[in-house]
Amino acid sequence: MKDLLTHPWIRVLLIATTIAMCSFAIRETASITQPIIQALREVLVPVAVGFAIAYVVTPMVDAISRQGGVRRFFAAGMLFAIVSIATVATTALVVPMVIRQGAALTSRVFQGEHFEDANRNGRHDAGESFEDLNGNRAWDPGLLSSGLVRLEEWQNKIKVKAQLALDENALAFLQVYAADTAAQRDYLTRMLAVARERATVEKWPAVPPDTEVMPIGEARDYGWPSPSGKEIADAQAQLPSELRERWGRLIASADAVLRSRHAALIAALAKARSDSDTDGDVVVAHLHDAWKKPLEAEARSAARAFASALEAADKRAEPEARRLLAELRGGEGTVGSQTLAAVVHQIETAMRSALQESPGRIGDWTKVGMSNIQSWLGFVLDVILVPIYAFFLVLAMPAIRRGVRDNIPVRRRDQTLRIVSDIERVVAAFFRGRLIICTLCSLAAWIGFSLIGTFSAVSVPYSLLFALAIGFATTVPLSGILFLVPALVMTMLQADATAMHATLVLGVYIMVQLLEASLIPTVMGRQVELHPVMLIVALLLCGKLLGVLGLILAVPIAASCRILAREFFWPRLRIWVDRLPPPIDPRAAPGP
Repeated sequence: MKDLLTHPWIRVLLIATTIAMCSFAIRETASITQPIIQALREVLVPVAVGFAIAYVVTPMVDAISRQGGVRRFFAAGMLFAIVSIATVATTALVVPMVIRQGAALTSRVFQGEHFEDANRNGRHDAGESFEDLNGNRAWDPGLLSSGLVRLEEWQNKIKVKAQLALDENALAFLQVYAADTAAQRDYLTRMLAVARERATVEKWPAVPPDTEVMPIGEARDYGWPSPSGKEIADAQAQLPSELRERWGRLIASADAVLRSRHAALIAALAKARSDSDTDGDVVVAHLHDAWKKPLEAEARSAARAFASALEAADKRAEPEARRLLAELRGGEGTVGSQTLAAVVHQIETAMRSALQESPGRIGDWTKVGMSNIQSWLGFVLDVILVPIYAFFLVLAMPAIRRGVRDNIPVRRRDQTLRIVSDIERVVAAFFRGRLIICTLCSLAAWIGFSLIGTFSAVSVPYSLLFALAIGFATTVPLSGILFLVPALVMTMLQADATAMHATLVLGVYIMVQLLEASLIPTVMGRQVELHPVMLIVALLLCGKLLGVLGLILAVPIAASCRILAREFFWPRLRIWVDRLPPPIDPRAAPGP
């Protein structure tokens, strides 16, 4: 029985069974254990942070105490005093700038440039002073609202290139089209209204000029540019029976004139685009004149509204609307596919919806954060307790080490102490080195962004804020791109910004990445740096399992796993491989 219990695989089985039973017990008693675990997590997180800081600074305290010949208490107090003074000085110099730039960035994104609302109407009017943040001498609204406008402009350019949107000439034609067909379209709309209201004949609108009333009503396939057949039938049914025929003849007459002008305008458009000679055609000459003049803002807005109604009719599969859109886009042979048009519409709808909903979502997140005052107070308390924990843990670190050493079995003591020493060296060097590297990278990014503004007319807005974010983001590989993108966007939104300025900002980011890669072997040593893939996996896995505590302990856990694998796994694997018999070469096998 004793031999059975000492068998390695039996031990593994017993340990796995014990872990499974404990997990089952914790799950079944979750109503009791979960509050306890949550409370322990809230208490242990600042302790773990303090222990990590103590773990990092203990070698420095040992060196000061040993070389200076002072007691450990005074060495720790001296080091913490220096760190506290440096922290206070940095906070006094850097934090106000970061807060100010962060507030300005938030205002720039959501509210726009600050202005003096003299008439208190809630919007910027001509003559009101404003803070010109980007130097373009014009008041700029919030980035989200102006982003919607720019997005529509970019989408329209892309759609024009893909022949899915209307260019300036097409909008000018729609202006001419709307003016030439306004009388008939207005007459048809008013006739539908009087029919629905069952108005008497005296209240019917006058027949437009150049409209010949048909002697008898006839069956017609109504549709765009006229009202649909269903609308006309429903309206006609509201009239008394003795007026229906007369009403139908008037509708049919106006529809005939409208369709005739519609066909003539489409033909004139095709001719005007293919030939510069008018040949005496008044409509073609009118189009040529309209294309030579830039559209005014009001006319362009009206033409786009008419284009939206035209696209809506096209989605309803109205043949004449589809025909006109095809001609406006360059002809039947060059129209973009309906599949591509649908995809573009879905993309622009999704992007517009996301941008419009962003302020509300961020406002909800802010409201939730501000309402959770208890969590903020707990965070402030943890910030105060962490240095206190760290100071006393530094003082107690020799006793902690002696206690750990004395409780290790003698036959495993040397190996265990060597492993603990390696883990301590790696973890301490990692945290110290990362702090130095992040600080130097942030300083380099700030200097680079400042030089861009010094030697060019365009500066990088909120340079200190972006520099700190990019510098400290080097802790997680490639995460600095998350802050590079807004820095590029804010730079390119300024007046006189060109592709060269975007290249300079990107160059600063690349310089920071190269600096970080060169500092790693110098500051921490190649044997200390964890592989980027291993670091990312450790951060994600530990953060998922343990939350904030996992993010704090991710690097020690990853370093410990690497050292333990070096001490136990790889040697045993090498021994197992060496014991394998050599492969048999079939060519060397003896013949029959």
